[in-house]
Amino acid sequence: ADLKEATDSENASIKAFNDWFRGLPNIGEVIVEPMHLKDGRRLGLKALTSIPAETVYLAVPEAARMDRNSSRASPELGPALQEAEDHGVLQKAGAKDRCTQELLLHLLYERFVKAEASFWWPYLRVLPTQEEMSMPYFLEDETLERILNGSLLVHAVRQQRRERAYPPLLRERLRTRGGR
Repeated sequence: ADLKEATDSENASIKAFNDWFRGLPNIGEVIVEPMHLKDGRRLGLKALTSIPAETVYLAVPEAARMDRNSSRASPELGPALQEAEDHGVLQKAGAKDRCTQELLLHLLYERFVKAEASFWWPYLRVLPTQEEMSMPYFLEDETLERILNGSLLVHAVRQQRRERAYPPLLRERLRTRGGR
């Protein structure tokens, strides 16, 4: 595999995230931090100290969580969400979907509208871009092996590929006829 050194921008993003995270209230001892991986997987975690088995090594403090509460507390989105709720727009979705929609709007607003001005920018900027994301189902076998090596996901994706190779009706006929 080609080893890729982190760019200055990637290193700056990781440093900004680490500084932001360490500055949050009630984080406790930080024993892991993100690091650039050279093997094409983007980011990983590195231990800053020895971590005993069964130890929780990362907890997201409430101040860092993007959720329905943070979207409602947003000075820009909160009033808009309340107005949508008052006009029955949000009631068309179930409670779970409504919370998901609110979170999605919040994420999109913070990432693409506020961008660098967002409180969450150090976190949002280390998330993969659309260009960096891919679905394991569509990866070439060699890439899948390299990225998911040692993971049960390799087998799950292969099984999914086999199942999707047959239309549902054909799959059912094969099952009922014993594969004949």
